[in-house]
Amino acid sequence: MLEMPYLNLIVDKNISIDGIISRAEHFAKSITDDEIKTTEITTIISELAYNIIKYSSEGVITLSVDLPNSLLIIAEDNGPGFVNDFEAAMQDGYSSSGSLGLGIPSLIRMCDDLDITTSSSGTKLTCVKEL
Repeated sequence: MLEMPYLNLIVDKNISIDGIISRAEHFAKSITDDEIKTTEITTIISELAYNIIKYSSEGVITLSVDLPNSLLIIAEDNGPGFVNDFEAAMQDGYSSSGSLGLGIPSLIRMCDDLDITTSSSGTKLTCVKEL
């Protein structure tokens, strides 16, 4: 059986975000020669990691190549979620933390398919990126 490429990234306040981003970029380069896709994958992971650090104490981001030719990215955290702000968070410019409010809307644009579930005990984001 063919083993597909896989990367598991632990995210917490004690781990360097730059290191996480570097590992994600290296992984992306190993699965695609397309520089734009590599940049998009790296940007997606950067956004997810920063959100985990900003809104939660810890989380995990898993990347796995899925046939045919797509990357499955799953980010999970144990933060308070954003149930009350869910619809607003999907719009450019909305931020509950004083940032630019471009994070989730940029994920919507970069992911070919995006599913977000959130509750008071955490958030799970599933992104499919075609390679």
